[in-house]
Amino acid sequence: MIPLEIVARRYLVGSYLKRHLDVIEGTRCSHLLVEFFLKTIRGRLINEKGQALIGGLTPEQDDPLIANPFGSNWQLIHPKLPVWDENRELGNIAASAVIPNMMVFETVQNMDDIVRRVFLTLENAWGRLRLRLIDLKIEFGIAPDGRLVVADVIDPDSWRLHFPTKGGGWEDVSKQSFRNGDELDKVRIKYALVAKLARKLDV
Repeated sequence: MIPLEIVARRYLVGSYLKRHLDVIEGTRCSHLLVEFFLKTIRGRLINEKGQALIGGLTPEQDDPLIANPFGSNWQLIHPKLPVWDENRELGNIAASAVIPNMMVFETVQNMDDIVRRVFLTLENAWGRLRLRLIDLKIEFGIAPDGRLVVADVIDPDSWRLHFPTKGGGWEDVSKQSFRNGDELDKVRIKYALVAKLARKLDV
């Protein structure tokens, strides 16, 4: 697995709002917004040789945003602090250390292209069922033949999906409901609804 999480956003919610306090929740992006995050575990990133590439991050700093994913030296940013906060910068890491033995720019560009295509395909499919895809996160890996592949399960745990309500609003039917503290019975009903609708998807 490549220790990156790529997020595609159509509507601005979640951690994006914590970094951009001037943005209204639910603002729609006419052009899909894609962000890259470095995947860390308990404040560290360990490579295949057991070497620590990143360390000392707090739980709040885990999975930092990469400010310049198309660069060779990635600037790491606190994923939840406002853009003006002087404590938001968390240091740098060489892109080649995270994506070794590969052309970094081309690999990042390919990941960007793939996540956009996956999002647009699912957005169109869910849209035909009158659901709204809010955002989506994807992780990648390298196949034995060297190809870049999606190496993640794409399900309610990896997206935010909204269902239209009778009052003209939208109700979340993804893992966000669990995060928001909804009753487990309600969460199960929502997951069952998504599973039922997913069988109707035409992708």
